[in-house]
Amino acid sequence: MPSLKPEFLNALRYSNDDLATLRRLGECRGKQQLYVKQRPQALEQLRKGALIESTDASNRLEGITAPPDRMKALVEQTDQPQNRSEQEIAGYRAALELIPAAVT
Repeated sequence: MPSLKPEFLNALRYSNDDLATLRRLGECRGKQQLYVKQRPQALEQLRKGALIESTDASNRLEGITAPPDRMKALVEQTDQPQNRSEQEIAGYRAALELIPAAVT
């Protein structure tokens, strides 16, 4: 892979803005890790809310809707789909589960 060769890596140049952005990203990552340790319940609630909202919004784009309580039950897998629309919602949720969590 050419991008891992020393010649390629040594030729890389970054502007001061690029370096400042990288530094800020590192600081944010450190804050994120601290928050993960201090407030895991809050982050889990935010993750669940984002999962429900994402599923709802994406399915609405396709014309698939469900009442909020059904959407929540389907995304949290506390109930089984009752019709084709709900099967679509459950399928989208299943697809999202294939994406690894970014917060670890």
